[in-house]
Amino acid sequence: MENILEAQILEIIDHHRIGDIQTSMPINFRNQLVGSTSTIIAMMYKEQRVDIPSNIAGLLLGAMMSDTLNFNSPTTTPIDKEIGLELAKIANIDSEVFAKELFSIGSSVLNRSPQELIEYDIKEYVISNYRFRLGQVNIYNLAELEAIRTSLKLAMEEYCVEHKLDLLLMIFTSIEKNGSIMFVAGKEKWIVEEAYPTILHDEDIFIEHVVSRKKQIIPRLSLVIENGAR
Repeated sequence: MENILEAQILEIIDHHRIGDIQTSMPINFRNQLVGSTSTIIAMMYKEQRVDIPSNIAGLLLGAMMSDTLNFNSPTTTPIDKEIGLELAKIANIDSEVFAKELFSIGSSVLNRSPQELIEYDIKEYVISNYRFRLGQVNIYNLAELEAIRTSLKLAMEEYCVEHKLDLLLMIFTSIEKNGSIMFVAGKEKWIVEEAYPTILHDEDIFIEHVVSRKKQIIPRLSLVIENGAR
């Protein structure tokens, strides 16, 4: 979003929440409650009666799988699944084999620095004057976390100080096992500890079925903050 004020925006197609944005002229704006923007793009092909080339179908399917965590995320809708099946057929792809390849390639955390892991996919939130960031990394082999946990947690604490955050939460999500391991740093750790008491143990606790920031984690943290639990 850097330099967006200097850019000439021609059109917006998105599936995220709508934030503050201004354009210099009217534009086409399409925002739908689906799991991936690629779902919307595939729908637009169909609406315009334009055939989707097989290579484009494969790209759209890969993006959908990444966004929806292979259609396991709570953000997934029936429309995503329906479009996903159509794209797999067009691209002549075995979805399960493709998903395994997609999430195993480049998913190792061992070849990334702690800073790279923290900023790989990070979002900032402000709730009741608490400023925090939440990063998420999809990982195929959860056992790799043991080798980096000490250096990563130290880097997370330093990151909180450097960026003046109250809290930093890192989520390592396993697509294969449909759940996540959480690391937390910052002076307001109590928020996450109240929301997920199992992480109080100094171990890599696997939390089943927790894969979505937007639908699962942020609402739970918000509830703890609003209740003022401590």
